[in-house]
Amino acid sequence: MQEPTIYRAPVTSADPGDQPTSDEITGYQNMTVIDSAPEKSDDGYRDFVIPEDRKLGVFSTTLLIINRVVGTGIYSTPSAIITNTDNVGATLLFWVLGGMMTFALFVYLEFGTALPRSGGEKVYFVLFAVSTGNTISFASYIFKAALGDTASIENGATSDVRTRSIAVGAITLVCLIHAFLPKTGIWLSNILGCFKLVLLLLVVCAGFAALNGHIANPALRPDNFSTFQGQGTIMKAPDTKAAGSYAIALLQVLYAYSGWENANYVLTEVRDAPRTLKIAAPMAIASVTLLYVLANIAFFAAMSKQQIADSKVIVAAAFFENVWGEGTFTKRVVPIFIALSALGNVFAQSFAMPRVKQELAKEGILPFSRVFASDWPFKAPSGAILLHWIFTVVFILGSVTSDSYTFVTNVFIYTGNWIKLLIGVGLLYLTFKVSEGWREQRTTFRSYPLLTIFWIISLLYSVGAPFAPNRMIDAVPFWVVPTLGTSMLAIGVAYWMVWANLMPLIGFQIQHEVIQLPDGSERVKYVHVPRQRVPRLRRSRVTYGFVYLAYCTLKNNEATSFPPIAGSVGSDPGGPPFLPPTPPPPSWAFHLSAEARRPYTHPDCSSRFPKKSFDTQITSVMSWDLLQRFFDSDVFNSNPFLSVSYLSRYADHVGIHYVLCNKLRQFPYEDIEFFLPQLCHLIISVDNESMALEEFLLDLCEESVTAALLVRFARYPSEEAAKPPLDITIIRPPINWRPPAGIQYD
Repeated sequence: MQEPTIYRAPVTSADPGDQPTSDEITGYQNMTVIDSAPEKSDDGYRDFVIPEDRKLGVFSTTLLIINRVVGTGIYSTPSAIITNTDNVGATLLFWVLGGMMTFALFVYLEFGTALPRSGGEKVYFVLFAVSTGNTISFASYIFKAALGDTASIENGATSDVRTRSIAVGAITLVCLIHAFLPKTGIWLSNILGCFKLVLLLLVVCAGFAALNGHIANPALRPDNFSTFQGQGTIMKAPDTKAAGSYAIALLQVLYAYSGWENANYVLTEVRDAPRTLKIAAPMAIASVTLLYVLANIAFFAAMSKQQIADSKVIVAAAFFENVWGEGTFTKRVVPIFIALSALGNVFAQSFAMPRVKQELAKEGILPFSRVFASDWPFKAPSGAILLHWIFTVVFILGSVTSDSYTFVTNVFIYTGNWIKLLIGVGLLYLTFKVSEGWREQRTTFRSYPLLTIFWIISLLYSVGAPFAPNRMIDAVPFWVVPTLGTSMLAIGVAYWMVWANLMPLIGFQIQHEVIQLPDGSERVKYVHVPRQRVPRLRRSRVTYGFVYLAYCTLKNNEATSFPPIAGSVGSDPGGPPFLPPTPPPPSWAFHLSAEARRPYTHPDCSSRFPKKSFDTQITSVMSWDLLQRFFDSDVFNSNPFLSVSYLSRYADHVGIHYVLCNKLRQFPYEDIEFFLPQLCHLIISVDNESMALEEFLLDLCEESVTAALLVRFARYPSEEAAKPPLDITIIRPPINWRPPAGIQYD
């Protein structure tokens, strides 16, 4: 079901406070739609139509995840992990723990099935996501295959200009294919995904052979499984720095497993996304976890701990040499196989990550958003692919340490862990906060709370412990990785705070509009407009206008009839018949006894709004009862939309708005889809509500109904005026009522 469009251009009138335009009046009276064509929906810039032949099925989605997860991590990270643990048993436990943490993909699946849109964390909650690590590893194995015994590879040999040239050439070729031949890119990615599984099975089979004693030199057969720690001790292994080193080892394991969330980044391009994701993701991760654990057992069956530690990023090449001996196959062919595995990972990552960058560009928060959001010329995110290529090349060329692979992968996974931690905490909050309505919105597929808690605790360790001393990277201080990773997020937050909050203080407002691009997609454009008089959000109780309107409606049983009161302000007999004149605030509304003024919080409108931003308390039980009586009346049931428009226009209480919204949502959507555009436009544009409040309420209920309830917030002075005694059971306006001195009206 597609929501109607909220108006994109503000409407001006002679009296912005009360006077709608003639188009609005006509639209209201005739109940016609103004600019609400489905093809112009705000959902368009998130989910424009993707051709069916470009969408991924279960098989392609499974291989996409496997292709992204299985890269060179399983062949390159064992060295760093055993160096930090110096313990065979602990290393295997870390791989099992990594698999268990990866099954926290159910957190992403719960979001992905409920919100099947491209963008990944951007929808639920990533510009620096690059393919540097795998391109470096690809280049290293290509050199190993090309030079054989003469290859001088020290942790990727990233200082060698030739290695960097190969890495840059690889990412350039992959990006060009994805930009200009998108179908070919998916086809190649699927082929490499199948090849990776075959290669992993080859490693596992060779490991079983090594366990049975079939290795090239039986005299060098290791005895890693005789004790929990394994045979021997690694030279320069960490001693008193276990906490920090174990955390670095966990980061390396998580890097090898990274990519399981890949399908969530491209859900718009997945066929029947909720069903496909529920099948493909668990199947892919279960397969990878089993193969990873078996592959590590294979490594320890054929190599000593010291050999694994000294092999750096070419552990797999050394493993095959130990099992089958030195020869053309192990020196030339095997490195090419592993390089192709790395290339497959580059294909998968370069397919998914540009989609995330494109979604960010469509939100208008990146410089040159129009370029990066475009699908020109072959219905692929060419601009975002260019951005992905730029950042990857910068990281490749900017790596000056010989430990570049380890350094880049640690920074990448550390930063991602912060984001995943926040997503896990957010899901836990939504799960237990019933009033948020997540239980009604999510599908039957969900994450178990205990699994989410386990994931959060594990991530807390992985983001906190790296600040402890460790010896992972000798070329840079131990604190550089966590500091750099945290700083990337802090820079993003600071950028948003300055751009969206501090800069508008100099005299303008930021407004957004949706612009359709020539390729059919849409993006958000932010424009600076002169600051106008924006109603001040005031924490108040039920307003005078709301209580008076509800009273008149109940008393007269007619929403458009208001009894004349002497001294009324804002009356305009010649005004539009569908909008009543602004009623004066009757003194009885707040001249209640102390008992009636006792705050009363109703469960339907409490705990929904930031306590420091909005007041969610209704003045008294009497006021709440009055509202309930209005909802039960024949007037509301006969014309709920018009009644709510009155109430929303004269109520300044956010809790009341939420209750009204819930009432409207009880009606069939088709009954209100043609009504809401006019109401949204009237209330939002004419009254010029702040964009922050608009977005807050839109996100709250995810329907245009919410936008319809954005109203001007009345600005009255202190309510602590004279309070004559009044029996709260008597609900009637006083005779010859006059507005108190000092009351201001819009």
